[in-house]
Amino acid sequence: MSANILLVTPYTYSHTDDSGNLPGNPNYLNYTNQGQNIGPSIQPDSARFEVNALLRPVTYLDLNLFGRLTLHGNGSEGIPNMPTTANGSIFDPGYDNNGHATFAPGYALPAGMVYTRFLTQSVLEKSLQAGFDARLNLDTLIGHVQVSLGYTFQYIINVDLTASNALNNFLSLGVVYTY
Repeated sequence: MSANILLVTPYTYSHTDDSGNLPGNPNYLNYTNQGQNIGPSIQPDSARFEVNALLRPVTYLDLNLFGRLTLHGNGSEGIPNMPTTANGSIFDPGYDNNGHATFAPGYALPAGMVYTRFLTQSVLEKSLQAGFDARLNLDTLIGHVQVSLGYTFQYIINVDLTASNALNNFLSLGVVYTY
């Protein structure tokens, strides 16, 4: 049995493009490759809580049961004069249109806002996941066979920080033969 928590604060791994704004192009100062995050598996201003249980009912079968809750917000929500990239993603630099850092003391925030703004927004994306991963290990006369099967159920509330929900099912199947 294990449990873990991953927290990523607003604007983590996000930077301004000091060489000039290149609309439509990835900011290569961010921790990205071809526009994909290579840092943590969740966006800035997010928290993920996970519980896993590994069961081994027989020696050749591993069964991993899991549940996850992921929360995500937009640290720039409610701040005036923000650029269109201020969407809470890794490409949100945390600077207003005048180049002022909104996450540092000295910036005049609207009443009631704090500088950290970690998951304090009125709308949060909530992703609930539950599932299993099973692995069957068989030794045969001609080698070793491993068969894996996984299933994840996902329900998302406020998808992309909008008033819409989504239901997803993920299924995986794999076979490995070694000799």
